[in-house]
Amino acid sequence: MNLKKLFSVFCLLSASYCMTVGQSSVERSNELAANHKIQQAEEASSKTTLTPTNKENPQNQGFEPNLNKRRMEIKIFVFNPFQENTYLISTPNKECLVIDPGCLESEEKNELANYIIQNGLTLKRVINTHLHLDHAFGCNFLAQKFGIQAEASQKDEPLLDRIKDYSTAFGLLSNAVESAKLGGYLKEGDVIELGELKFEVLENPGHSLGGLIFLERSEGVAFVGDSIFKGSIGRTDLPGGNHKQLIENLRKNILTLPKETVLYPGHGPSTTVDWERCHNPYLE
Repeated sequence: MNLKKLFSVFCLLSASYCMTVGQSSVERSNELAANHKIQQAEEASSKTTLTPTNKENPQNQGFEPNLNKRRMEIKIFVFNPFQENTYLISTPNKECLVIDPGCLESEEKNELANYIIQNGLTLKRVINTHLHLDHAFGCNFLAQKFGIQAEASQKDEPLLDRIKDYSTAFGLLSNAVESAKLGGYLKEGDVIELGELKFEVLENPGHSLGGLIFLERSEGVAFVGDSIFKGSIGRTDLPGGNHKQLIENLRKNILTLPKETVLYPGHGPSTTVDWERCHNPYLE
């Protein structure tokens, strides 16, 4: 199938979650960061007992995240024409990891690198929820700059192999898009450690064949890629997408979590499990 035709729908992937027209990426990043701080403050002051209501996933039953003892800082960058959320997680011991590096232009790459360097951070891991081009533009840059290759599901690796072709289909300058190779594969049951943090890897296909969720239970946060957004879900009409499979996985992996678990998506604002239970029309 012609690449341009195949991926013409993909350009709409982020459309519903892009920034307001006329708003710069810096302004959008600042807005998301401010919203994140407000949400953290609200969580810390909450005394609600967290009790999961869905019994589809037994390992989530009875678990209560400690929202009053944060051991991580989340920095949100909004990168590339798709307004993709790149997350940098850092710990008190100055270790960090990057989730879904979407930096495309040199200014974006410098912004991410300078944040790491100027804050005295050591980059330990680069991990991807999936490998659609808007989430993987910066993989090669981080590998070259810091010597850390990205890790993702092997099922999505073909997307990374053809990132330059897909970018050309969007009219993106080929010299701004760099091919990359994965440094390792992630699968269900893997645990990514960063200081005292332990991110569980949950396989969550439906938006892509190799969709993953990174869950830090004790912090009450999950990085969900494009599987779910505030009040919506990811597209399933792209190659490898499956609507029924995505809904089933979201019910198993997301709705079984404690209700105040914060969900950080690949585009747009963060949300919570409770909000999605009550308001997401796809999960009724």
